[in-house]
Amino acid sequence: MKLKFGYHAQYRLNQRQISIAKIKSVIASPEFSVADNDGIIKSWKTIAGEKICVIYKKQGSEYFVLTIYYKE
Repeated sequence: MKLKFGYHAQYRLNQRQISIAKIKSVIASPEFSVADNDGIIKSWKTIAGEKICVIYKKQGSEYFVLTIYYKE
């Protein structure tokens, strides 16, 4: 799985110390996922007791990550 990160997503990735492996896990097998009309997908999954949300858009064979955060 190939990921690309926008500036905001890269900043949040570093700030929140969420691993790439966890992001890939959320995208590959989310507990819940919803897409809007623009193709932006919001997925989340609980990993090690933390609910992680990834907002991204699929672009060909790549996933362009817009933001990542812990969901309460």
